[in-house]
Amino acid sequence: MKPITIGFSIHRPEVIGITADLMHRHDVIFLEEPPANGLQEMLQGVLSIDDYLFPAEVEYPKFSRRMCRLLRKYGGFMFVASTRAFRVFSG
Repeated sequence: MKPITIGFSIHRPEVIGITADLMHRHDVIFLEEPPANGLQEMLQGVLSIDDYLFPAEVEYPKFSRRMCRLLRKYGGFMFVASTRAFRVFSG
């Protein structure tokens, strides 16, 4: 059975390196954020990071820009953004 990692962190730029290390070890990454307009386009490089973030008026702009760059870097992974809860274990 493959491991599952659940990670929560503060929105500080210095945690992005740790996050990148964890992301690299997984095949699927579930984002905690609900789906946002332009997410797929931003991940594909069609939409600039600043244009993606501008409508959201993000609270932590430095962190958000760096996290978007990280998500683009790992764009070959499957990202799932959803407001739905996922049932991981059955029984």
